[in-house]
This record gives sequence, structure tokens and C-alpha cells, in this order.
Amino acid sequence: MEMTSVAAPVPGCESCAYTSGERRAPGGRVYENEHWLVEHVGSPWVTGTMVVKTKVHREALWELTPDEAGSLGPTLQTVSQALVAALGAERVWLMMMVDGSPPYHVHMLLLPRYPEGDLPAETAAALADAQRLVRQATDRLDKVDTENLSVRARIALLQGDLDHDKAVQAAGKVRDYLAVY
Repeated sequence: MEMTSVAAPVPGCESCAYTSGERRAPGGRVYENEHWLVEHVGSPWVTGTMVVKTKVHREALWELTPDEAGSLGPTLQTVSQALVAALGAERVWLMMMVDGSPPYHVHMLLLPRYPEGDLPAETAAALADAQRLVRQATDRLDKVDTENLSVRARIALLQGDLDHDKAVQAAGKVRDYLAVY
């Protein structure tokens, strides 16, 4: 069953090309609601991996509208339950990396975790890749003053009425800080 979307694509954005229907994901669209679109992801990810992405082009979580943010948890829950029921996954992992080449597009990956005896070869390879990424991130984090970053984040959160523009500004300061390290 093909679903429809109202998103206008941003030129050069691969996610927008799929969201707008310009490109078609393997298996087509799996689920769609007012704010989110779910499609199966091809290689190199685990069989059954789903990408959950914004229908409207957003480049960062802090750009989500309150309605988009509020519907994210229920969307992830619904799709995760479906992966367990339909594919026999015993767990579902969540990963988010808005990375690659600009323009960026907010998306999360839901990766089914199959029982040990049922791990396909591509799953084992994806797990090894994920473990490598975690080790690299941990090595990098050891060089960052995490106490300072945590204090700055607490201050921003305690200021209360952190509106969208302030959140974007605060995130830019953290990004600039991390670029130094």
C-alpha cells in the first residue's frame, strides 16, 4: 500500500527525494503519520532496519515543531512493536546520526535485534561496525571536557523558556566547542 506525503523536497537532500516520492525505498513506505515517514533501509544495515524520518525537511532535532517532537516517541514505539511482531526481533535498537553530506535531514534507524541463533551475516557485520563507532566516539569523548559541557547544558536547560532560536544558538555554541576538540 503506497501512502502519500505532502513534503516539498529540498534540492540535493537524499531523504527528501524518498519522502517526496521522487525515489522509492526497497519495499516502499511501511508507515506514515502526520509528521513521520517510515521506510525499509537497504544495505549495509540489518535486514528489517527501518528509517523513521521527518516528512518536512528538518536538519536537527531542535528544529522540530512541538507537534513533531511530541509524536516522535509514539511513532518509534509503534514501529518498534511492529518489528518485534512481524520479524521476530527480541529487541529493537534506536540509532540517530544526522550526518553525511549537507543538506542534512532528521532521521532515526530502528534496527531489529534477532535472537543469537538467528543472526544473519549482515547483522553480525553491522554490529561490528556499530561497536567500532562506539569505540571511536568514546576515544574522542575522552579528549573533551565533559564536566564543562554538562554544566553548560544544565544552565541552558535551567533557563526555562528556551525558545527555538535560543536552542539553535546554544547548539551552535556546543558544536563550535566540539570542533576545537
